[in-house]
Amino acid sequence: MKFHVVMDDVRYSVEIEGSSVRVNGKEHTVQEKENSIDVDGIPYTVDMQKEQVVINGIPHSFRLEEEKKQPEKKTKAAQGAISAMMPGKIVSVAVKEGESIKEGDVVCVLEAMKMENELRAPKEGTVEKVHVSAGSSVERGEILVEIS
Repeated sequence: MKFHVVMDDVRYSVEIEGSSVRVNGKEHTVQEKENSIDVDGIPYTVDMQKEQVVINGIPHSFRLEEEKKQPEKKTKAAQGAISAMMPGKIVSVAVKEGESIKEGDVVCVLEAMKMENELRAPKEGTVEKVHVSAGSSVERGEILVEIS
C-alpha cells in the first residue's frame, strides 16, 4: 500500500508491505501497542482526531493523500523521436504540435546532473506530438517529442 501523509505542511511518502514500513524511502520498524506505537524502538503515544493527530501530547495538522497512479510514459522509440538520454527535468519546451522545424532546431531543454542540455531536432519536419511540458520529470529513454 502506498500513500502520502501531510503533517504540519510537510509531505511524507509512505509504503507499507507486510510488516515493512518505508517513509521517504527509509525503512522503519513499527510495532503497535495498546495505546502507543514504537518506531525503531522509540515509543510514541498517538491520538488520531478528525483533522489533527496528537503525538506525545503535541497536536499536528494531518491529512492523508492516496498515491496517484502516474500516467504511463511512452518509451518505444519511433523514427524522428527525441528521447531523454538520462533522467532529469524538462526546463523548457520550444516547439508546439503541428509546428514546422528544421534539423538542429532546439526542441526542449533537459536539466540533468545540474547541467542544462539543449535537445535538437534530428531532422527537418513537423512536430507530431509533444509528450512533456516544462517541469516534467523524465526517465532515460522516455520519448519527449515526435517529429514526422
